[in-house]
Amino acid sequence: HRDSDAIATLIELMKDTCTEVRDWSTFAIGAQIEEVVTDEILEALRTAVNDSAPDVRGEALMGLALRKQGDVIELLKQELNKPDCGTLVLEAAIEMGHPSLLPFLENQLKEELSDAYREILLQAIKQCGGGGHDSDDDI
Repeated sequence: HRDSDAIATLIELMKDTCTEVRDWSTFAIGAQIEEVVTDEILEALRTAVNDSAPDVRGEALMGLALRKQGDVIELLKQELNKPDCGTLVLEAAIEMGHPSLLPFLENQLKEELSDAYREILLQAIKQCGGGGHDSDDDI
């Protein structure tokens, strides 16, 4: 799916009315061909970060983070302001590892979290330069 026609089709599917279609096509563009960086792909991912579906937004953020797009930092901060923003957002934060994300990640610790979500959150905090949150005792 690195072929230009396949990429164009995936970008078109990212606009579909069906959430599942948008989710899978955004995943394909965002994570499966991360080494392909074109203006069209970046524009499609930046558009998808405003999708109504959290999974689509997460896939788009991950795609931008994998491509090390600097503007994803502010977009991640916006998503991290939401309770239980989703593991894709946390994984994108891990990918970026930017210290300015740390307060937003640590703020997530105030929420009631599943063990799996907490584990990824703690990884993100560590990757962004935080420490001292190895267990619930530290929270």
